Amino acid sequence: MWHAFSGDFSEIEEDKRQQLWIDLTEYVPLAESDPRQIIEQLNLILTGDILTTDAIDLLVDYYGELEWAPTHERISNIIFLIMSSPQYSVIR
Repeated sequence: MWHAFSGDFSEIEEDKRQQLWIDLTEYVPLAESDPRQIIEQLNLILTGDILTTDAIDLLVDYYGELEWAPTHERISNIIFLIMSSPQYSVIR
């Protein structure tokens, strides 16, 4: 599993830098202003835009339920869910 961050990689503890990290800095502003748009963009990137509207609606609702988490962790969870979907598996 990866770890998500947004910001400066040098702020990550040095002993943890050898782990797998995904930089979501460019996605954070979009996700904070319009979560549906970031989920639709991830749908396009990860599945070739084949997630159903119902699936996207579920992901948007789930994203909203994670309001306690930092934005980059919320995006990371959405990426994980999309990559766990049958649509992603079929494309790969």
